[in-house]
Amino acid sequence: MVEKKSSNGKRMVPTLAFVLAIFLILVTVSLFSYFGYQSVIYLLAKMFNATDNTSTIYDFFIGLVSIVGSVFVFIGSVHVFRLKTSVPKLFVWGSSFFLLKNVLDIINDIQPLRSLETVSFSDVSEVAWSIGADFLQVAFWIFVVVYFNRASFKSMLK
Repeated sequence: MVEKKSSNGKRMVPTLAFVLAIFLILVTVSLFSYFGYQSVIYLLAKMFNATDNTSTIYDFFIGLVSIVGSVFVFIGSVHVFRLKTSVPKLFVWGSSFFLLKNVLDIINDIQPLRSLETVSFSDVSEVAWSIGADFLQVAFWIFVVVYFNRASFKSMLK
């Protein structure tokens, strides 16, 4: 891979890496706030015995895992712009947390079916859509890890 340099001689971040890093910053800020909120809702509902609480313990752990994953991916995304050598490790750690989140999501999707007296086709269909969305997220996080761990990208890092 030919190393791109700007007019002042500094190495340039590849366009796809630049766009992906910006996208990941936006995604991680959103995920951090959403899942942080979800975890706080669960804790407060349990503390004050809220009767209409639909959150599960899985929601709490999904929130915590997502918050930690968001921090790793956010820092990795910022480091992309500086071409730091820590980028691949940060994305591996962050993506691993998000993969764990997706496993917990799948369990959390299936769990309500177990408590139903009669499971309808629409119940199964709804859960199947949720699991499909989780698998799509798994594919995305695997893509992120693979892209930022390629030898051609690693060779550009300082």
